[in-house]
Amino acid sequence: MKTFSAYRLLFTPLSPIHIGTGESYEPTNYVIEDDTLHEFDTGSVVETLSATDRQMLEAIVNRTPDDGMIRAIQKYFHDRRATLMPRAVHRIPVQTGVARLYADRVGQTAQQEARGRRVINQLVINRTAYNPATRLPVLMGSSVKGAIRTALLDQVNAGRSTTEREGLHPFQGKAELFRYYDRRAICERDPMRLVHLSDAAWQGEPGLPAAEIVFAVNRKKAPTGDQQGNQRSTRADSGPPQILECVPALRYRAFAGQLNVQLLGDVNRPGGVPAADLRFDLDRIAQACNAFYRPILENEMSLLSQRGYLDTEWGNTLNEVLSSSLLEGRGAFLLRVGRHSGAESVTLNGVRKIQDREETTATTVWLAAKERDHPSGLLPFGWVLVECSPLGSGKVDESDSLKVLCERRLAAVRQWAGRVRSKESEWQRKGWGPQGVGPVRHQPKPTHPRCSWVDQKLQELCSKPGIKPDDALRGPALAEAVRAIEDQALRAEAVADIVARWKEKGWWDHTSGGAAKKAKAIYEELLKASS
Repeated sequence: MKTFSAYRLLFTPLSPIHIGTGESYEPTNYVIEDDTLHEFDTGSVVETLSATDRQMLEAIVNRTPDDGMIRAIQKYFHDRRATLMPRAVHRIPVQTGVARLYADRVGQTAQQEARGRRVINQLVINRTAYNPATRLPVLMGSSVKGAIRTALLDQVNAGRSTTEREGLHPFQGKAELFRYYDRRAICERDPMRLVHLSDAAWQGEPGLPAAEIVFAVNRKKAPTGDQQGNQRSTRADSGPPQILECVPALRYRAFAGQLNVQLLGDVNRPGGVPAADLRFDLDRIAQACNAFYRPILENEMSLLSQRGYLDTEWGNTLNEVLSSSLLEGRGAFLLRVGRHSGAESVTLNGVRKIQDREETTATTVWLAAKERDHPSGLLPFGWVLVECSPLGSGKVDESDSLKVLCERRLAAVRQWAGRVRSKESEWQRKGWGPQGVGPVRHQPKPTHPRCSWVDQKLQELCSKPGIKPDDALRGPALAEAVRAIEDQALRAEAVADIVARWKEKGWWDHTSGGAAKKAKAIYEELLKASS
């Protein structure tokens, strides 16, 4: 009996996405010049400084660790940005307002509290989830699965209301919903244990930045002007600025991941497995997600347009996406993931109460902005289009209409990438490149079809301390994982991809080291078996 149905998932971010992990860019490991953030490795860069500069830095860090020391360190690195920028290991485009804020406040006092204590604006930029080996964004499987779970719960609940204030599992696991909770065994009967989502690796167009830095601004949904007609700011937006690294909007199939649905067949052990009518297949997942998220997206776009907040060009593009055939049938569905997804997208119809109030909709909305005080040209957070195809079915056909719509947003991005490449070439000619590690943003375009399974497995292996991408690709752990793949078509696709990658790097005909020889022997065995 087949135990899994496996699908390749291709994700196109429709709006900026930020999935937080608690990590951030600190102004002691980046500088901003014009429209670019340059991230550098502090330890490596310090070695390139003059003896006098190192003595000055040592004198600063040996001071009392207070606001003044933090401000002095910020100013120290900012003043030496001409030296630091060529040695950056990563570069990201920055919206104009963020760049201006940095220039105005780096090393300065941000505000004065009522008690007189000086508060330092540390210019921390919240970082989105990323692969530390490549510095490229990752779409976390847990975020995707959580969004799917919400849509399925809403479908099963069918708008029923409740006045109960229950915990997470008592509410979701009760008899009217997923029917798994009885305080003794929670996970065994949870229907979502049969739905497995991998993290989705970045596969966007090489040479273009995979992230951008924006403001997150909070706006009222209802008009609330003063006597002069000026809109009052929200409590959240009147506080310190919120700066986020985001995956940019409208990047064609920027992520690739995998969905496995475990199949139980006729297995029916009461109390031990999910109920038969709660075993979700791809059709039901897609239907539930579109039924739940599409009305939220359409209502939000309508509201933002009426209030004058919406980026008009983006809104026109999204209307074309929604009016196309992309969301028909089982081939694609909408999701909303990450920070600032909005209360409506993470709660169920019929039981929604916003912050213990009786209202069923939030009174404010968080939006991505180029300038903190701009009243228009804003984008909502978190929207993504997911396209599905059976794993092992060969190369997925291009969605030409979606690709064309996404290309409309890339003119400015291509210009930014061209300027950065010119500067990098100039710095390299002068011998000013990074010490020990090079920029990873510009990657050569693969000369052969890539297998998403291989990308995901390499990402998993590289998440372990000390494992570098080349070591993982050349090592026996990857080879053993390929040999364990049950799907013959997928296994053949993975082997072909890995062998091609080895040949591109010159390893296949010149293998050295016991680990690489062991891995090659496994691939030769698999090639022979499939011929």
